[in-house]
Amino acid sequence: MQEISRPFKLDGAKNVRELGGYRVLGGGMTQPRRFLRGDELQNLTEADCRALYEYGVRQIIDLRSQDEVLRGPDRLPQCCPDVAWMNVPMSDHVRGNRYSSEFPPSMWQLYEWLLDDGGDGFRLIFKTILQAAGGCVLIHCIGGKDRTGVVSMLLLKLAGVNDDIVARDYAVTEQAMKDIFPVQQAEMESRGLVVPAYVLQSPPENMFKTLTYLRDTYGSAAGYLSYIGLSDAEIAALRERLLSAFREQA
Repeated sequence: MQEISRPFKLDGAKNVRELGGYRVLGGGMTQPRRFLRGDELQNLTEADCRALYEYGVRQIIDLRSQDEVLRGPDRLPQCCPDVAWMNVPMSDHVRGNRYSSEFPPSMWQLYEWLLDDGGDGFRLIFKTILQAAGGCVLIHCIGGKDRTGVVSMLLLKLAGVNDDIVARDYAVTEQAMKDIFPVQQAEMESRGLVVPAYVLQSPPENMFKTLTYLRDTYGSAAGYLSYIGLSDAEIAALRERLLSAFREQA
């Protein structure tokens, strides 16, 4: 059975992990040191920053809201000024368009809404990836589960990773963040937000439902990227970035 990426050993973040090393349909694997997914980076130590920089991180795409960013700015660009940082607040359009309360009725429903309403944000994310000069791109939100999870799903499916691996990769977050989620829950409740239990969970069924919705509505990850405005050449270049080194070694 395919081994699922485990979080890096960092003192200030608990869910930073590779999207590389996954087998893809037709042979080969996703390329390591190209994409990391992660939770919030505001508590990174200097040693954490140095480790991520030495690993190759040169671009951060921060999916948090502007309020979340103000409450806890990313530490890595502060420690390493040549690491580029881009904020793409992915929840804003969904919250405005779909629900007035603070949380959706289920997490998989949120993921569907992100796909339907977040096209502008997703397009900016993927164009930023394509424009990055090189090195590794670290994509993160607060827990590394929801907003980051949908971006990671699209990347892995574009590469040709099977549904089971994508869902198992998503599910790792619940265990990785088991000590952090209660702290985040308490912080949200201190601001008057009632946090449903499902917000702190990542059962694979959430991602399986999202994958079914992706296929039923958009055909595939490539079909979705085309729908939001990426050209065929851009989609091919993004897939190449995910897979190219393994093809070169073949």
